[in-house]
Amino acid sequence: MKNRFWTKVAFILTLILATCVLAGCFVPFVPSEGTDESAEIEALIKQYLSYYYLFDYDPDEVKFDLTTGELSGLDNYTFYLSPGAYYSLMYSTDSEEPAYGIGLGLSYDGWYVANVALGSPADKAGVLAGDIIRIMNYESIYLTTPYERLYNLLYNSDTLSLSVVRNGVKINFPVFEKEQIIAHYVEYFFIDGDGKVVTNFDIDETASESDLAAYYPHYAAYSLGLIDNGAVGYIKLHQFTFTEAEAETRITHEFNAAMELFKAAYNGTGKLVLDLNYNPGGSVDYCTQVSKFFIRGDEQGELLSVYEMRNKYGESLVEDDENKVVSVYDDYFDETAEEQQIVVLTNEGSASASEMLTGCLWVYGTAIQVGTQTYGKGISQTVLPLKAYNIIVDGKIEPSYSALYFTFAYFYSPAYKNAVYSNYCNQTDMNGNGYLDKNETLRGYIPLDDNICETMQQQMIRVSHIFG
Repeated sequence: MKNRFWTKVAFILTLILATCVLAGCFVPFVPSEGTDESAEIEALIKQYLSYYYLFDYDPDEVKFDLTTGELSGLDNYTFYLSPGAYYSLMYSTDSEEPAYGIGLGLSYDGWYVANVALGSPADKAGVLAGDIIRIMNYESIYLTTPYERLYNLLYNSDTLSLSVVRNGVKINFPVFEKEQIIAHYVEYFFIDGDGKVVTNFDIDETASESDLAAYYPHYAAYSLGLIDNGAVGYIKLHQFTFTEAEAETRITHEFNAAMELFKAAYNGTGKLVLDLNYNPGGSVDYCTQVSKFFIRGDEQGELLSVYEMRNKYGESLVEDDENKVVSVYDDYFDETAEEQQIVVLTNEGSASASEMLTGCLWVYGTAIQVGTQTYGKGISQTVLPLKAYNIIVDGKIEPSYSALYFTFAYFYSPAYKNAVYSNYCNQTDMNGNGYLDKNETLRGYIPLDDNICETMQQQMIRVSHIFG
């Protein structure tokens, strides 16, 4: 069962509505129920599930409704994608468009707010990352809400009404409208040796330039004033998603450019805060490419494993060194330093690819994790195209597919030296034992007292102590 049947471009770690910070652009298409076409798609879904679905299930309990995209009787991460939903998931964008400024993720508790763009309508309304969605545009949202229906609720209007649960308390937000915003998957803030600010943060033109907290709203929101910006850089990665410009080459140009600016600002000897708070994951390809900056082996040019992936039969799904990279760590950090030069920030919203990267850095001992226990996913999803279609996107005909999005593998930390493969991010014991357990002392991890690093401010205070 090791057949590499899926396409590399469709290899996803967790569902994230990556384009939810932007406006919808596609014309939905769903096959008519009861047609030969519908029966053909259902037969393919049943076949693929029987061969490749990770968990045991009762085929008689699996129910299909291709009119709505409903696929029940399986785990919460498995569902049908219409051609429009498939296109929106595969081809993300970070361009400037009218948007609400929120990204959604799917957890065991249901759909939640994965991230909120600062200064966006959602931010102004008071929506926070981690809020669990219960009602959207006056319709109830459940664990089984199909991707297509959720997407249409979010996009097919210029106003948004939300009811969420936050810390067990229900909150209703006033209706807010889309605004023109720019969404960034990667944000960075550096100060070079000449005192020049290097950033893609938004600027408040009315504020005094001498007041960083007022001039750069993100600077204040991320509590960057608590660390030495002249020696410590900051990069926030909202999700492991290729932008529209990167989608064809599948190369992390935006993140690579941020690392080049970090290197230039600190002459290759800077320290870095890598912020993965509320990062719900994304593409394993993206995670693999990012990791090369932050891990190092014993030999120059050595191929280093980033992860391991195994199917329900325990067989490895990794081929042709696709999980390996050559480290470029020494080009960006002080290779003579005895202490770790990287701090990774995590919280309960850091999931999937975020946990994969955090565990990888732990194995190679190049970073310190600061924050609270991460989400604990440990299972991977992929996308199998079912049937080809043409759809209308921004007035143009584009090729797309109907597809099955489903859980197919466990993922593990890499093995290096004395380390062993472990399902390190399953901290909730759903499929295995935890990794960043507060009661354990692990290499590259500082045990934290309860609640001491729940907020960004508390995390940055800890970072300031680590980096002196």
